[in-house]
Amino acid sequence: ALPIWALLSVLSRVNSSGMRVVCLIKEQLAQSVRSYYPDFQHFGDQSEGLSWSTDDLTKMLDARIQERLKLSWDQVFSFSKKEMQRDVFPFLSNGPRDLLFLCNLAGRRSDKITLDGMLANVRSLRNDRMKDFSSQFKQWPKFGQFVGSMVSTLHSRYGTGVIPIGEINGVFAELYSKPQSDIHVLRGIDWVDRARWDAPPIDERLFIAGVVGYLEKGNKVYSWAGRDVARFQAADSHFLSPLFVDSKESGMSP
Repeated sequence: ALPIWALLSVLSRVNSSGMRVVCLIKEQLAQSVRSYYPDFQHFGDQSEGLSWSTDDLTKMLDARIQERLKLSWDQVFSFSKKEMQRDVFPFLSNGPRDLLFLCNLAGRRSDKITLDGMLANVRSLRNDRMKDFSSQFKQWPKFGQFVGSMVSTLHSRYGTGVIPIGEINGVFAELYSKPQSDIHVLRGIDWVDRARWDAPPIDERLFIAGVVGYLEKGNKVYSWAGRDVARFQAADSHFLSPLFVDSKESGMSP
């Protein structure tokens, strides 16, 4: 975060001179800078997240197949693009990265990638993402453990269904105050102790990490489609990403 902090200090001077500067950084770095850089909001108000549509992801994968492998979609996959969008995309957290992760694992097992082969690797993707939390969100120590505890409680109460607005933060406050809960044992960690009043709130942190999505006018918006916090804040309700729900319990169906 410190090099980015220094860069923002320089950019603030450039920006004040009337020049427009575009800086692209990963979301976890932005959150780290937010934790340490006192003038972050000066840039945060002007920040936008990259977004993907289902067609964007499909075209990206199709182009990669044609350019890198010199093959067509039907030569690589035994199922259609529509089936990919419907059955695989809901399990993604980070869009292109996760999609290629699943494709690479499935491609090692057979000459032609099947839908079952893709879905069989969802658990491996989840484990990979959980490990990433420790390195990506260093400003939030034990964040992976925290995520596991929150997901377990939220899933026990809401399954894969709708989570009302404010309920994620309410569950955190409840578990924080409940002795012997998996969140209570994390008391003493600075960001956990301050999370009840510090920004971003817990539901936004889980959204930023790709753990929850939101409903907008009745339509599900998955985290891979873009980390637009403003839209998340105005959402109708939330839901757990199918990626972080046990595959046996979810029946592999988003």
